[in-house]
Amino acid sequence: MVNQPLRRLVDSPSWSALVLPQLDRFVSAPAFERIAHEYVRRCEPEAAGVGRWWGQVVEARRSSAREVDAVAVSPSRRVTAVGACRWSDRPMEVSDHDALVALLRHVPGADDETRLYFLSRSGFAPELASLAAAQPDRYRLVLPQNLFLE
Repeated sequence: MVNQPLRRLVDSPSWSALVLPQLDRFVSAPAFERIAHEYVRRCEPEAAGVGRWWGQVVEARRSSAREVDAVAVSPSRRVTAVGACRWSDRPMEVSDHDALVALLRHVPGADDETRLYFLSRSGFAPELASLAAAQPDRYRLVLPQNLFLE
């Protein structure tokens, strides 16, 4: 279901010219992540909920706290999707993909079929777009103007 008033705003020339450049002053990482959680929840009907995952990850004998921005979990505790959210002025890169995939093995309930969402203010590097195009059932690349479409 599309929120028509928001859709009209996002489609208007004013959004790109006036709103988006000033939005950084008003949008923080937690606000964008909350909107991303809502989006992933709408797109993952089998999920009982969407939240963040924090955990200790051991790499090269060092342990550090790591985070996955969005994790959709089914009632049976299977992770149906994970997502990385970036509200920055740079496109998401393959390195963002690699970091998220590396964390999958640490997230209880995630597996090789877990869908991957990348939500970015500034788009996606061509290499990441190619990865997503090769596996459209597994990858979702989402721009702010698409958050209210599904």
